[in-house]
Amino acid sequence: MITLALDTSTATGSLALLRDDEPQVERTFQRGELFPALQAMKVELRAVDLFAVGLGPGSFTGIRAGIAAGKGLALPLNRLIKGASSFDALALTARAQMPRECPQMVVLGDARREEIYYAVYDREGRVVRGCRIASLEALADEVHNPLWFVSSEIDRYRDDLKSLLGGFAVVADQPVYPSAIAVGWLARQGGTEQLDPIYLRETNYRRSN
Repeated sequence: MITLALDTSTATGSLALLRDDEPQVERTFQRGELFPALQAMKVELRAVDLFAVGLGPGSFTGIRAGIAAGKGLALPLNRLIKGASSFDALALTARAQMPRECPQMVVLGDARREEIYYAVYDREGRVVRGCRIASLEALADEVHNPLWFVSSEIDRYRDDLKSLLGGFAVVADQPVYPSAIAVGWLARQGGTEQLDPIYLRETNYRRSN
């Protein structure tokens, strides 16, 4: 099976082509450059069996654009399209870098209103606690062991995590972005045909992103 996967939930997007579970090519791109990146990959779209797209959480505008692009590619060819959590994909992307002293990782991102999205994963990138919204302070109250914190925006949280959690916060050195390869893996393993952005706020808040 040939899978074309994409994720546009962060400022740095990702495109990947997989044959079964084996990556063939991956390309990153900046916001707004999805189709030039796809053209540069020279993919034969008629050979694609499955289209996969990251559903967030993240930039709501970016996620909607990615879903629309995926549908625009898949539907004219009458191909299956599935979605997957961008946080789950980021956890799979990051797991090889996970420090030995941390049994779990926290993927986090900006939920605005001085809150974050966060989800907790084990060392294999499997979900321990599903995605939710909270303040950093509320998250800190729940932490009693060292955790590895990873995000596409990690630099904006580094100082606050250290201040709130001290030695319990092991913070990634660099930002990590969801890999489209991981989105493709998740879609092949199950995914969802319900292509709604993963969004945990009331509908009227969506207009602000």
